Amino acid sequence: MRFLYTGWAILFILIFTNLTFSQISGVAHQPQASTFQMAEQQYNNANWPEAAALLRTTLDESPRLEAAWYHLALVYFQMNDYLETELHLEKLLAINPMFEKAYGLYGLALYHRGAYPQAILSFNFAIDNQPTDELRLARAISYIAVGKPKFALPDFDEILYNDPGHPQACLGKAAALMELGKHSYALRFLNRVIENDTENIDALTNRAICHFYLGEIQNSDTDFQMALSVRSSTRTLLARSKCRILANNFTAALSDVKAAIRLDPKAPEVYFVLGELEMEMGKHEAAIESFDIALDLDHTCIECYLLKSEAKTQITQYQAAVNDLHTVMDLEPGNQKAKKMLLWVYAKMDESR
Repeated sequence: MRFLYTGWAILFILIFTNLTFSQISGVAHQPQASTFQMAEQQYNNANWPEAAALLRTTLDESPRLEAAWYHLALVYFQMNDYLETELHLEKLLAINPMFEKAYGLYGLALYHRGAYPQAILSFNFAIDNQPTDELRLARAISYIAVGKPKFALPDFDEILYNDPGHPQACLGKAAALMELGKHSYALRFLNRVIENDTENIDALTNRAICHFYLGEIQNSDTDFQMALSVRSSTRTLLARSKCRILANNFTAALSDVKAAIRLDPKAPEVYFVLGELEMEMGKHEAAIESFDIALDLDHTCIECYLLKSEAKTQITQYQAAVNDLHTVMDLEPGNQKAKKMLLWVYAKMDESR
């Protein structure tokens, strides 16, 4: 699974790939042609390229066959080619905009690409028509990822009503509550996960963050150590580093970041946290370099652009700071933080004249 930082919480990003032909056998106009049946057999054997070739043959013969478009999109989804999944679903929806099952898969493809605002829109339609725990969970995580944790809670509650011990829903609800500043309440759900899985790294790490925020430093240190004793993980090291940054323990924070880089030198988040640390230490030029490395690895990292803009403003590189903020607004036209920062940068420019 991937993960992201949303302020304090480490939020797991679930990878949904357990979709089968049988789950969608009820789609309208399912073909009975031998090529389609052969594609199903190849799919069930996880022979994705062969299944895709057979489905393309089916579509060459019947280009408006809705089930073939849907199944081909599903094959690309299983191959983690989410852009191709989206493209094939868009072709399907151009043929039949009311093909309900397409919206759930379309949302999951967007979700996996990190296009959370668009994913939410697709999930809304899909859940209204065919609600599933999988889609509710993905929508809730998407809401947290776009900074709207309050909107995530109803989906988590719906899942937990039927399954109070659902580990992913417990973790997700805890992450949402942490974002809302309700760390004591979040502990209840993290404890629920740990009671059933004492080696759950995500739960232990987020519980450590909660303890830190509540001023329970010894409990926080213990949970971080427990998580790292299970497995030395980048996400736990970075979480502890962020706590240490807030405690002004920069030497220990840097040690954690360096350990995280050694574990996963291609993870953009390690350079993002390194940049955060360098910002706190007043090393703005070094921070800019770290954010640039993070952006080389993930050019969609909004927070990298925002903090890089702040760092450039601090060393009077005002036009470059403005350019970074315009990049953010190109990526997310409604980003309010970028708009506010833009006014701040212009004010700094005026003061320097």
